Amino acid sequence: MPEGRRCWTVGRASAPASSANQAGPPLTRMRRPARNALRLGAHNHDATFYRRRLPHLRVDGAIYFVTWRVRSGQPDLSDGEREEVVAAIRAFDDDCYVLHAYVVMNDHVHVILEPLSDFRLEAILHAWKSFTANRLQRGYRRRGAVWQAESFDRVVRDEAEYEQKRDYILSNPSRRWPDIESYRWSWVLGLDQPEP
Repeated sequence: MPEGRRCWTVGRASAPASSANQAGPPLTRMRRPARNALRLGAHNHDATFYRRRLPHLRVDGAIYFVTWRVRSGQPDLSDGEREEVVAAIRAFDDDCYVLHAYVVMNDHVHVILEPLSDFRLEAILHAWKSFTANRLQRGYRRRGAVWQAESFDRVVRDEAEYEQKRDYILSNPSRRWPDIESYRWSWVLGLDQPEP
């Protein structure tokens, strides 16, 4: 991990001194699966399945497509709020996860990412949602829960599915707003796009 950039633990009273001023969400290291988790031995990968309202599958070394939404009753995200979400998503790219693509829409977010071996997807999502909710409440006067409690996640199973999810992210703004020519809150690894 590069000097001066660290991922820290959710729930810690304070961040390490070297990262106290770092703009980004706190993250936890992997923990054991919950007692009610089902261990699977599929495809020579360690996998865990658990369920809240939605089913969740965790596979070591997997790439995930994730989605979370603004909570019902909350107004759409403003331009400035979308910038905050993008900054949080990009904060620990290559330190805690490899970011493949994202789009921050007015009422939801899609991300393709690959958690690094020491980091759990649910911890990364919790960090993004908690950090951005706090920033949006303080900086944009939002009240109450900003995001829906649960997120949708899916293991990307092969190259064809990866391309389909990537293309879905790229086309999401133009499907919502057909006349739009560019959208600054989306990014895909490997495409010639300016860094946000």
